[in-house]
Amino acid sequence: MNTNTQKIIRNIAKDFELPYDVFLQESSQLFLEKKIKKIRIDILEIAGRYGVSSISEFENLYKQGKIEESQTLDDYKRLDRLEYEKEKIEQLLQQIKF
Repeated sequence: MNTNTQKIIRNIAKDFELPYDVFLQESSQLFLEKKIKKIRIDILEIAGRYGVSSISEFENLYKQGKIEESQTLDDYKRLDRLEYEKEKIEQLLQQIKF
């Protein structure tokens, strides 16, 4: 983080009478919560198209021959990536809260 950005953040924290570390922690938490909300919406959108709630259920559709991989692979990859990102953010949120 450059010194100008740090100065701005310190001034904001000071204006709200918060310790710098507390401001950074709460800001980071809000950022991650906003990010995970968007990810959850994207997951629901993709999962809703196929009537699944997880990547493992999506895989089962392939195994059962209910969907064609050639037509759904992009959604499968995206759902897999979103679930990974969601899990990673959940872990970061746990770290921030303690």
